[in-house]
Amino acid sequence: MLRPRETVEQLRLADAHPSTTCFAAIADDGTIIGTSMVVLGEPPFGPGDIDGPCSPAWRLRGMATAADHRGSGIGTALLDRVIAYVGEQAGALLWCNARLGAITLYQRAHFRAYGDRWDDPDIGPHVVMWRPMTDPTGDSPI
Repeated sequence: MLRPRETVEQLRLADAHPSTTCFAAIADDGTIIGTSMVVLGEPPFGPGDIDGPCSPAWRLRGMATAADHRGSGIGTALLDRVIAYVGEQAGALLWCNARLGAITLYQRAHFRAYGDRWDDPDIGPHVVMWRPMTDPTGDSPI
């Protein structure tokens, strides 16, 4: 779904790391219609660059929804599950390299952009996005 022209070997991201956890949205017929993966990973910025702690940081990767299911809430449901999982792991921060077309999905989930946009020659324009795992008072998950 995410990179249909790549081989399985090319698609390997961080799935060998012990902290890697994958999530999938599965249709009634067993077809995978959405995916996401999260792994412990330091962001491309430090605590002085953002408001709040940066560690432990979790990186979201491999977010994708099948083309014929986009706009149906699957991406939001997967993202909500990832956020809940990172919270369960006592993560302080969740970040990703977001495709420009997905920015509103992440903004609705309280992600903020960091730095300049850039173009990945293989998969298109992106921006780093991040979200704290607690509200500014540190009292509860957001």
